[in-house]
Amino acid sequence: SVNTVIVQKDGRLKGYNSDALGFRHAIVNGMEKSKLEIKTAVCYGYGGVTSTVTSILQGLGIKVYLIGRNRATAEARAPELKVDVWSGEQVDLFVNATPATESPLENAANLLDALRSCKMAFDHEMPGKYLQEYCEANHIYHIKGLDMYYPQMTAQWKLFLEGMVEPDRVEDLLRQADGQK
Repeated sequence: SVNTVIVQKDGRLKGYNSDALGFRHAIVNGMEKSKLEIKTAVCYGYGGVTSTVTSILQGLGIKVYLIGRNRATAEARAPELKVDVWSGEQVDLFVNATPATESPLENAANLLDALRSCKMAFDHEMPGKYLQEYCEANHIYHIKGLDMYYPQMTAQWKLFLEGMVEPDRVEDLLRQADGQK
C-alpha cells in the first residue's frame, strides 16, 4: 500500500510506503531491546495498515495469523494476505492495527483472547492507553505506536524534502517542530 506520493522531476507520480519502514523499525528495535525471540504473531484488525503489518512480519520470517472483532471478516481477508485466521494458537507477538485500544479491551471481541499468551505487543494506535496498561499489568513487552511514528515520519519527510534539506537533518528538524529539542 502507498501512503506517500511524490511528484518526480519528469512529472510522474511515485508512491512509497513509509509506514512499512516505521513498523519494521519498531518491531526489530523492540525485539533487540527486549531480547525476545519472535516466531509467531497475531494481527488484530483487517483494515488498511494490516497489509503492511503482515508483509513486514512475513519478511522477518514470522508466521502471522489474523483476527479482529468479526471472525468472518478475518476469514475473508486472510487469503489475500497469505495468512491463517487465528484460532487460539499461542503466539509471541500481538499487533493491534485498530483503534480498539483507546477503550477497555474487553469491549473488543477476540482481542483479549489473542493477546493473553503473547510476550510482546505492538500498538499502532497512539497512545493506546488500555493496551499499554494491560501489558504493564501482565508483564508483556509493549512497543508504542510512537516507536513507529518517528522512523515513518522521518522517511516520509526525507522524500518530501529531497534536494532541499540534507537527509541526516530531517529527524532533528521534525523533533524540533514537535517541541522535543
